Amino acid sequence: MRDAFAKLADEAYQPTYPAVSPAPGLSSWTTHDVAVADLVDADLLPAGSTLLAAVDAESTATVLNDGRILFGSETYGSPSAAALSASGGARNGWTYWVADLADGYFSLSSLRDQFLSSRSATSG
Repeated sequence: MRDAFAKLADEAYQPTYPAVSPAPGLSSWTTHDVAVADLVDADLLPAGSTLLAAVDAESTATVLNDGRILFGSETYGSPSAAALSASGGARNGWTYWVADLADGYFSLSSLRDQFLSSRSATSG
């Protein structure tokens, strides 16, 4: 059991999950094949941008050049991992973090939506 917890605590660990259908009557969740690095590469989220916690503006993080998120002295590979550290509980990091950009404040989920819209416009 100790080995399993050590594996789960390793940020480099990338589990694979089988496809799961939602229970009848429940809506399914949406997954996106987008990383923060994609937003940085698309110039939607500049490296060095400050992220604020939507529910607690005292928690701040910084977007790094490679799309990882620096919170405190630790770096995280996903917004949700950084949100977990900041909030102490499981959170959807895409809605938890709000980017403080020159044009205003934008949730990471809204920036992801912009990215997906631009990607579908260029591929179709």
